[in-house]
Amino acid sequence: MKVKDRAMLVRLRVSSWSGEKLDRKVTNDILIKQAMGNDAGRFNKKLLLPAALRPASQAVRALRDVHTTETLPYDDSHWRMLTTENYFEYIKVTNQAANHLEAMVEQLISGYDRHKQHAREKLLHDMYNEGDYPSPHQIRERFAVDMEFRPVPDHGNFMVDLADDAVESLKGDMEKRAGERLAEAQSDLWRRLLEVTSHFANVMGDEEKRFKDTTVHNVRKIADLVPRLNLNQDPDLDRIANSILSNLNGLNPGQLRENGTVRKEAASQAAAAVDDIQRVMAGAL
Repeated sequence: MKVKDRAMLVRLRVSSWSGEKLDRKVTNDILIKQAMGNDAGRFNKKLLLPAALRPASQAVRALRDVHTTETLPYDDSHWRMLTTENYFEYIKVTNQAANHLEAMVEQLISGYDRHKQHAREKLLHDMYNEGDYPSPHQIRERFAVDMEFRPVPDHGNFMVDLADDAVESLKGDMEKRAGERLAEAQSDLWRRLLEVTSHFANVMGDEEKRFKDTTVHNVRKIADLVPRLNLNQDPDLDRIANSILSNLNGLNPGQLRENGTVRKEAASQAAAAVDDIQRVMAGAL
């Protein structure tokens, strides 16, 4: 089955409000006082205390991270490949992240007057200017999310008025580039699996090392995700991911902390998976 039949392209645009504003008066005062040229710099003042914007900013990063995790690289225009197997999971988790962002923006707006007062008293003082602040409606517009889909280009269909040899040359170049993109996407998936599994193996292999629950959850998450993003249906990729999931079946962070034997066995199995990944990558990528 061709890649275009197993995948689509998706681009996620997430905008946000920086909470900053150019203060022209302060900028001019500094430039005049320091005898500097007009292009020497600008003074951007923070309109709110960092804690006020932090939940919304973190939600923006979380949404972008979900998008990146659930897709594969495609080009430099922020288009990424999404497999048909992972489409519904992608829609579910990105919608959850987008809904969380919306909730954090509403939380910001609900305390907007209080945040502005704190900024006036603790941050800006005489630089406070009510006119610098966008309205709640404008804030909602600045925290915008747009998701766009399109099919993977089919380079076999050309309707161009070119000589046959030019068409064949162009098709060959485009197919070569498409192959390179597919190879890079698969390499990215292998690297992600290797990175998380290696970290898990190293942490479990050091009995004195403390670890967070995410160390366990992350390796289970990537092993579960890999088969859904396996664009060229590489059997080795599926096999290793399924083996990792099987080894983790029934294990939880508490067991790994409390039972040295279980932790040692988990470290050994993860190290074997790392060796397997590296062997396949060395031979195929």
